Amino acid sequence: MKQLLTLLAAVAIVAAGCASGDGEFESVADTPENRAVAAERYEAAMPVEVLLEELVYSMVGRVAEDQRDAFLAHMAEAVDVEAMREVTHEVMVRHFTANELHAQAAFYESEEGKSVAIKSRAYMAELMPRFQSELVRAASEWMAAEGGQAAP
Repeated sequence: MKQLLTLLAAVAIVAAGCASGDGEFESVADTPENRAVAAERYEAAMPVEVLLEELVYSMVGRVAEDQRDAFLAHMAEAVDVEAMREVTHEVMVRHFTANELHAQAAFYESEEGKSVAIKSRAYMAELMPRFQSELVRAASEWMAAEGGQAAP
């Protein structure tokens, strides 16, 4: 399930990052140094805490209503935000060019991008449980038909 959440989070990041905005940036050479600078700009415009919050809120609907506050409090304490920040940076600079990262940052720095970031929590909270349910249903169907088993 963690792999599924990671996959869905990656899809959400890429989909949101591919949206265009009116933000400006000057084209730069695609070097490791420029990717790192652009990734830092993106991270400032769209902090990893925002993504984590969206993911946690997308999960909370699966927790009994009387336990949601305790779940949210636990997640706020238990999630290693710094580790998630580091892995996000590492993966971004591996997969996106410097200009792509600048374009994403420019989008999230724009008024539209800021609005998208705010609305993303409700969007993810509504969407992710449906994606998870459908993927689990389809995988269970395959497992029943093919005699497949989950990995240990």
